[in-house]
This record gives sequence, structure tokens and C-alpha cells, in this order.
Amino acid sequence: MNSDQLVISSTGSIQSLKDGIAYDNKGYRNTLTDDPGIRKVMDDFWNEYETYTTTGQVFDYYVLQLKTNAFGLLKFQLLKLGRVFVGTDTINKKFELLMLLINLPIILVFFYWIYKVLSSLSFSNMNTFFLVLLIYTLLISSVVVPLFRYIIPIFYLVPILGYYQFSSRKVL
Repeated sequence: MNSDQLVISSTGSIQSLKDGIAYDNKGYRNTLTDDPGIRKVMDDFWNEYETYTTTGQVFDYYVLQLKTNAFGLLKFQLLKLGRVFVGTDTINKKFELLMLLINLPIILVFFYWIYKVLSSLSFSNMNTFFLVLLIYTLLISSVVVPLFRYIIPIFYLVPILGYYQFSSRKVL
């Protein structure tokens, strides 16, 4: 409502993108990891944090990391993608296990549904639409600060998709 834009999970604004890379450098979050490759992605960005003022500059930073620290960048994005399912803005560990336990059945159904769609090559219009929607939601949620609340509107469609794959009728 504030931006007068249709936003599925995040505006992806410059501030969202910057905070997504300088993930735990801002001081109020706990340390995400001590892995040197991942730390390089976050710490190098944090050293120049104030100079990034456009999404193009952030994209260029990703390209630079891809060239100089590709494995670190990959690990960083995978870690953030995993955190999408449990993440809280403060990395409050006491709620993360509960969030994971609530989401675990849905995560398993999600992977089962993707497996069924890809293995049967059942790319109906609805399957394709939901696959693109879910992948978009996961990707945008992992580019910005990976918070569980970003995937709630879309991710809980997964049990419905799974139901149709488990059942004998092919509605989707």
C-alpha cells in the first residue's frame, strides 16, 4: 500500500537489496556464519555499504562476487534460501526450530510436487503458473533479507498442489 505497487513478497528496493547482502553486518542480527567465503560476500559489501545507491550497483557487486568469489556467493545464496523457511529478522534461535517443524511437512510436499511435475513433464498451465510463482517467491525472498513472512502468502498453496499430485485425479 505504501508504494502503490503490486508486490508479491518484497519491493526489492535498494534498501531491501542492501540489507540482503549485508545480512548480519548491521549489528542487531546475530552472526549468520563464520565461513570465509560467505563472510567475504557480506563483509566486502558492508565496507562500501553507503556507496551503493542503485539496484544496478548491487547487481554489479553480485557480478563481481561471481567472478572473484563464486563458491562463496553460491554458499551465501543457498544459506539465505534455507533461511527463508525459518528466518526471523533478528535470527532469534528460539523460534526457528518451531518454524522449521511447522514448515517441514510443507517443504517435503513442495519437493515432492516439483519432482512429480518435472518427472512427468506435466507442465499444464496451472502447474507452470504455480511453479513460476513459487520459484519467484523463493528467489526474491532469498535476495532480500530472507524472512519466513515473505513466503507465507504463496508457500501455503503447496499443500493444495501436493493434494492434487497425491490424488488420482489430475485437476492441475
